[in-house]
Amino acid sequence: MPPPSPPRLPRRSSQPAHTGCAPRRWPLPLAVAPRLFTLILGFVAAAPAVALPGALRVESKVEARVAGTTVSAVEAPGVAASDPQRLGADRLIESRLRAGGLLRWELGGEWLQALQLDLQADLFAAPLQYQVQGTSDNAATADRNLARLSADHWLGAERGATADGSLLLRQLALSAEGRFFRVSAGRQVSRWGLGLLAQAGDDEPYQFGLKRRGAVVDRAQVALLPAGIPGDGSLLAVAPLALVFAADRVVEDDLANRAAGDDARQMVAALVLRYPQLEVGAYGVRRWQRDSRDLGLDVWVGDAFAAWHGKFMGQRASLATEWLMIRGDTNYFRTPSSPARLNVEQAGGLLRLRIEGRDFGVQLDGGYASGDDRPFDEAVTNFKLARDLRVGLVLFGELWRRQSANIVYNLGDVRFSGQAPAGAERFASGGSATGALWHAQTLRARLGNLTLLGGFLVAQGTRKLVDPHRTGLAGGSPKGPRGGAASDELGVEFDAAAQFDQPLTAGLSLRARIDFGVAFPGAAFAGADGSAAAAVGAAIGQVALRGSW
Repeated sequence: MPPPSPPRLPRRSSQPAHTGCAPRRWPLPLAVAPRLFTLILGFVAAAPAVALPGALRVESKVEARVAGTTVSAVEAPGVAASDPQRLGADRLIESRLRAGGLLRWELGGEWLQALQLDLQADLFAAPLQYQVQGTSDNAATADRNLARLSADHWLGAERGATADGSLLLRQLALSAEGRFFRVSAGRQVSRWGLGLLAQAGDDEPYQFGLKRRGAVVDRAQVALLPAGIPGDGSLLAVAPLALVFAADRVVEDDLANRAAGDDARQMVAALVLRYPQLEVGAYGVRRWQRDSRDLGLDVWVGDAFAAWHGKFMGQRASLATEWLMIRGDTNYFRTPSSPARLNVEQAGGLLRLRIEGRDFGVQLDGGYASGDDRPFDEAVTNFKLARDLRVGLVLFGELWRRQSANIVYNLGDVRFSGQAPAGAERFASGGSATGALWHAQTLRARLGNLTLLGGFLVAQGTRKLVDPHRTGLAGGSPKGPRGGAASDELGVEFDAAAQFDQPLTAGLSLRARIDFGVAFPGAAFAGADGSAAAAVGAAIGQVALRGSW
């Protein structure tokens, strides 16, 4: 449920400052692709020639990326003793060309000061090859369904860079900025706070793994800046405050995908107070959503965010936090005790401390996502963070992603249930951190063009990790995903990454990177005989050509 991206706020004595700009892609007809490709690259190529400082400014960025991922086998057995006991090794090769930029015209008027056009698209963003060991595109239907559920959230059935769904228009928005307002309309990406719900899909310096998607909406937004209104010096008139109102129709995010038949709409109100070293914000969202089966949700979201930037022992330092609460109802998950609709009662939060010097930095994260250990009651309480908010590399992004997909697959096992409950596919995490309390440490060192990262993650469930299918078969006795007694011990993880950036020409560089992680599952993933689950490893290699002008 993405909130609006707040505008920068003017000081009383200055002109308003400018701010730049789930799960298959929104497909474009292939006939449109060459035209869109030409338009985007033409926009990028025009930047050096068109830029007119003080009047017209053009900025452009382009990134061509190829990445390969491999994940070791995961112990995720079927229900019967004769069922396979593991999900095979997972291998993926993917590509993406992201291009876009902005065109900004500084008018310098008393009331209307600037006009801006933002444009960005993901082109040829598609899996080139995906395989789970032991399955293939020609395997039995059951095997293909399990492979699909186990895949990352954006992975569709198509293959190749020109497949349907491989093109996504992320931004095409026009905005106008005045002394006391900012108005924008069109296709936009959304970000807020630390990204618990709203992620723009942009890489971060301390992350492990890849960011792929982000929240994309068609939005009409108005921001009021009281500090720009001539006044009598009252507190409201001098405060660096923004009041933001927006109406969205979701193109895609973690909960909805318009191309797949989902209709999700939002009304948003936000308040932001921004000083040079301190930013505080709050927003509320009202969301309505329905899919092609007339399943959906109606929820309210409240979110608060604060961030401080300054110095600590001579080094750059920041301390930020974001907390949210979700209330409402849904008919995605129905139980015998509540056959019509279930209550949604979820909460989450993140606290982040970052200290950075010239060549060294450390980031400490502490996070919370509410869990659910009562799968047959009248409430849905497990909160999923935005999938692109990467918490480690393996434990949530790979191990629990595939384990939770296996649970959904077992729920539809015709030998036991005939078919899965309506909306049960949403139990699969898709790689999100969910139902957990975790602490993560990340160290970052820079040696010339080489950047090294090392990380440690420890996670515990906010409630015991319960497999609803196995628990039902056991007569209600809580069971974990491998048949052991339910536990809240999720496990620990160690991560490392090496990244090399080589400048080529002005504004153009080549990046090569490899990430590696290994997770040691805790008692929550123990087998029926109490045996510990085997460690799971993952590696990601990528090469990217990046340009910025």
